[in-house]
Amino acid sequence: MFKILLIDRCHFTRTGFEAWLNHSGLFPGHYVVTGLNNLFLAREHILQWKPELVIA
Repeated sequence: MFKILLIDRCHFTRTGFEAWLNHSGLFPGHYVVTGLNNLFLAREHILQWKPELVIA
């Protein structure tokens, strides 16, 4: 499974980008998109979740 982490302070940008990735069909196969707005939480999330792609 391909894991993507979005880091953005703006709620509307983050949710819009998540929706676009989920409905665009850009990536073949299964993937999970998670969005965060805090860099400290993002660091911990990266260490535990180990995403393949981080978009900040």
